[in-house]
Amino acid sequence: MKGGIPQAFVSWSSLSRKMLLQALLLLLPAVFKASGETAFKSVASDIGSPVFTAGAVSPTFLILLGSLLVITFVILFFSGKLRIANRELRNRNRQIEEINNNLEKSNRELALQKDAITKEYSDSEKFYSMLIQSADDGVSFYDRDWNLKFANPAFFSLIGLDQKEYFSIDTHNLIHEDDRDYGKRRMEALTEGGFFESELRLKHSAGHFITLLTRSVAVKNDNNEVIGSLTISRDITGFK
Repeated sequence: MKGGIPQAFVSWSSLSRKMLLQALLLLLPAVFKASGETAFKSVASDIGSPVFTAGAVSPTFLILLGSLLVITFVILFFSGKLRIANRELRNRNRQIEEINNNLEKSNRELALQKDAITKEYSDSEKFYSMLIQSADDGVSFYDRDWNLKFANPAFFSLIGLDQKEYFSIDTHNLIHEDDRDYGKRRMEALTEGGFFESELRLKHSAGHFITLLTRSVAVKNDNNEVIGSLTISRDITGFK
């Protein structure tokens, strides 16, 4: 295969020439033999007459000559057909190569776009992560069973605890006795409307109570199922 064109088609021109030459080599001796015999007979019968006359040509010579002409015509006819086929195949091969080049170009462009989108997404993710981690407000995420799955440093520092200390105590004891229904009210509001806002008093590690303004929203997956809630808490004790 050369350039997408079968080698058999590419070499047909040279092959037809070889076939024509072989046919000539096979038929010419017979033609010359028949011609020689005819000439010899003509001379023997009439020395004074021309050697090659129309009447002196034997049927064998005419048959061989006709066969040679037919074979030559057939070879030339199919050789022309094959040249046309070769030309069409070469054109089709160029079209295929052009399509392949365009596809490779498109694939390179898509790869570059994918890398750019991936980098942009990664940069955005890092940006929002840094934003949450450095925020003064507490940011927390609870699953459907109200288990804390994520919280930024400000969430723990609001009550004077670190992450390890927070998970080592019963956090329900931090809620002011008048706000013990906070969890129930939040669950009902998120279930019905997907949003909840309320104040919450928590006991600080230093012993005093602080007042938080909390806003919670329901978080859903692609199937529109609630998988948890995201809450932002701000210390408003100084405004009370």
